[in-house]
Amino acid sequence: EEDNIIKLDPLLEEALERAGLKPSKTLIIKFLHKTRYQNYSDILFKVYKIDKDFSQNTSKALRKILETFDEKLKEERWWRDSWEELLTFTVDDETTEDYDDAIVVPQELTGPPWVLWLAIADPSELFDKRSPIFQEAFARFSTLYLPDTKIHMLPKEISADKGSLVAGKTRLAIGIRVTVEADGKVDLLDVQPVLVKVDRNMTYSELNDLILRNESPFKDLYEIALRIREWRLKAGGIVLLFPQIKLRVTSEGTIVIKGTSIDDPASLLVSEFMIALNYAISLLFKENELPAIYRVQDKPPDNFWELVNLKGRVISDPLDLWEIKRYLPRTYFSTTPGKHYILGLDSYLQFSSPLRRFFDLVNHFQLNSFIRKCEPLFFQEELREIINYSISQMKLLDSVCSKAEKFWLYNYIAQRLPMNVEALVLSIGKQLKVFLQDFALEVSLPDPTGGKLKPGDKVKVEILEVDPYIPYLKARLRA
Repeated sequence: EEDNIIKLDPLLEEALERAGLKPSKTLIIKFLHKTRYQNYSDILFKVYKIDKDFSQNTSKALRKILETFDEKLKEERWWRDSWEELLTFTVDDETTEDYDDAIVVPQELTGPPWVLWLAIADPSELFDKRSPIFQEAFARFSTLYLPDTKIHMLPKEISADKGSLVAGKTRLAIGIRVTVEADGKVDLLDVQPVLVKVDRNMTYSELNDLILRNESPFKDLYEIALRIREWRLKAGGIVLLFPQIKLRVTSEGTIVIKGTSIDDPASLLVSEFMIALNYAISLLFKENELPAIYRVQDKPPDNFWELVNLKGRVISDPLDLWEIKRYLPRTYFSTTPGKHYILGLDSYLQFSSPLRRFFDLVNHFQLNSFIRKCEPLFFQEELREIINYSISQMKLLDSVCSKAEKFWLYNYIAQRLPMNVEALVLSIGKQLKVFLQDFALEVSLPDPTGGKLKPGDKVKVEILEVDPYIPYLKARLRA
């Protein structure tokens, strides 16, 4: 019966209509969760038609990869440079399984100019674009991360094992060397297929400890990352440090909430190095007129800085962030290179996460074809079709993620009602818009002060009621 849930949806809608209720997906999800199912995420997957399991054709293609993987490594060793003896580490969250980017440290880190050695997992050598694995990755579009589960874009045997930069294992990778001048300016030195063996899959907190203890080469790498950021800011870039929380549901069903820092030394280092890498690869594509999927952000209105009234280019204040969101154009994907305003770069594409994002994977296949055959695998019109098809899938995954995160967050709050929290006033009017700092959440509520409050004021808010399914939150100002 579980597999027939989608077929039953029309019957559920009819029953809800007869009861005088609007037959929305939200109501169907709530009905199913309350009456038939325990796992909320599984219901989301059924209602939004997201497959957890891979198809039989994909499983068949995967078996062939696993059977021939060791032989594949031997073949690739003949023509790939080996970086296996170099100090190599990844930096990710504690729960990460798919390690797709690594930092490689040569014997001497001298400069300026410095040379950054970076390695990105190379799944494009394990299957081709006609493979069911590639086609299913296209349909899935990206790995889906929810508080209680994860659905991989690629089969786990690839994304968390044979294609992943797992410590102690020789793996296929694309080696990228990037130069960094004294002022932080980034340029591409070279790109080549390599073999790597990661020494350590590190967490952000572990890397932070090494940097704060001034240990080499980690402190030196951090200093280089600071220069890259400064170069981007001088070129017109902006760093937006949105408050974030990390929601996790344990196997026992306990909801855990943790505030996360996105500008600690380790996060800054990884972020700047990956931005530099993606920018450098975009230069290669652009200079060789190689079709690619670029990420672009247009320039905001000419009076942008007057409208937002900001005092710097590294923004962390919630009120400033809320203001800037109102006027900053959205990023979009294009087959034509263009400036990415907020990064301060003339061109940009995504290349650093081919195990988790489909557009990164496409750009990998394109580069692989250029390296091996000096010709593109995808032409511009085909890339446009890929982008256009993926827009609806992007929206669907965003909707599912938002519903799941709100569901678990509101359940966490529901277990603690009534709850008093601190908030920051974002805007005033018929309703107050406030930011609940503990939950990185914007909510609207009545203003009983008769307009005495102003944006930026700190207030106390009492949360009275929540419904995780809608989701709905009722709150009021405390005296």
